[in-house]
Amino acid sequence: MKFLGELYTYQLLEHQIVFDVLYLLIAYGRTHESAVSLPERSESETQSENNKETTPSLAATVLANPLDSSTESWRVRLVCVLLQTCGHYFRKGITKEKLDRFLVYFQRYVLSKERISRDLCYTIDDLFDALRPRMRRFTSFEEAHAHVLYLENYEITRGSFFPARYYYFCQFITQLFLFV
Repeated sequence: MKFLGELYTYQLLEHQIVFDVLYLLIAYGRTHESAVSLPERSESETQSENNKETTPSLAATVLANPLDSSTESWRVRLVCVLLQTCGHYFRKGITKEKLDRFLVYFQRYVLSKERISRDLCYTIDDLFDALRPRMRRFTSFEEAHAHVLYLENYEITRGSFFPARYYYFCQFITQLFLFV
């Protein structure tokens, strides 16, 4: 990751490649529905919620996948290393908007994890302090997920829906690795 960031620093890569890799890190192995939208609730789930039975958390329901356990955090560390290397170059124009948007998705991804080591928490805090010190930090997965849905609805009405592009890119990469 550090090498990729240095390639961008020396202007050997375009910013879009860096953002493609960032989104790939947090979305690889997920279906489009589980990566961007809430699952539909059945009547039995609604009834069990009314009866105060234990139900899986929203984070576990939305982001469950076999390739990325909710206890593993190596993808978070890779994102941090890449953004620490070249993230400070994304301060103006379209790259600023893309980084702001990615950081919302990244917060949702981090909040979906059950455990994150203390040193990784400090790394994430340092990353946000260095890149976007005044950016809103979400405290719960539900809050971050609601903001992601708001962003996606805004982009649909504006006519530029980025997650679909990253979904198809991730599906292509997944199929490529499955058939090799």
